[in-house]
Amino acid sequence: MIPEDLDDYRRLVARVDDHAERVTAAWSHRFACRSGCSGCCQRSLSVAGVEASSIGAWIEEHGLAPEAGDGEPFVSPLTVVNPDDVTPCAMLDAGGQCRIYPVRPVICRTHGLPVAISDGEGGKRGDTCPLNFTEAGLGEVPSADFLDLTTLDTVLAAVDLRFSLATGSSPGERVPLSDLADR
Repeated sequence: MIPEDLDDYRRLVARVDDHAERVTAAWSHRFACRSGCSGCCQRSLSVAGVEASSIGAWIEEHGLAPEAGDGEPFVSPLTVVNPDDVTPCAMLDAGGQCRIYPVRPVICRTHGLPVAISDGEGGKRGDTCPLNFTEAGLGEVPSADFLDLTTLDTVLAAVDLRFSLATGSSPGERVPLSDLADR
């Protein structure tokens, strides 16, 4: 992999992060998300090939932080449907901290934000973590503060396709984060 092959992905991540920072700053009084809040991370995740390459390169350079934590993870019963049948993300430590936070996947960067998702009838509906925006809901949030997941998924798929063509990897490949954690 040539570092330039990740340039499109890095630009996408920067745009997602800019949006997240702006929205989080504007609505900090409505966000419950905090360090160690890992209710949304209680599942096995896979990532696009371009994301796997970015994460893998970071792990090779920095190593993967050991699975250690300084306390019990905060896991919300609202976001974990069946706590007895949970597979935490392979990148979480025992305290609910992400061991790859600087290079976490796009999906992880968007958790908790107000998002627009297809309603199945050609329209969109707003959604967010059930711990956020609990007092007034999303009705007061302007449309510019919503992240359109259909658009984001389409752009990520295009970035991944371009990456796979440049590197000879398999287009559309999904890589379990657990495979990257086992390196």
